[in-house]
Amino acid sequence: MTLHEIGMGVPPERPVEAEDRSRGPAFDTLVAALPEAQREVVTMLKLGGLTLEEVARATSCTVGAVKQKAHRAYNRLRNLLQIEAEEGAKGAAQ
Repeated sequence: MTLHEIGMGVPPERPVEAEDRSRGPAFDTLVAALPEAQREVVTMLKLGGLTLEEVARATSCTVGAVKQKAHRAYNRLRNLLQIEAEEGAKGAAQ
């Protein structure tokens, strides 16, 4: 019997949690503000790693409709992040 595993002397360090690296709101919080169809598309694309074609098949939409939903979702998320940043800057200035 041949083993294909390699032993390690010291286990690798765990990566820093996303919450520790991020200074903005959590992904779940931002995505919750989206309409359901946009939330579904963004989640499949970004968290699920699906392609536009795969999302289109899963949602019974055309690729063009998926692109449109994703584009609108990204614009809305960008606006929410900008508002969050402006509010944070106002709070820091006070």
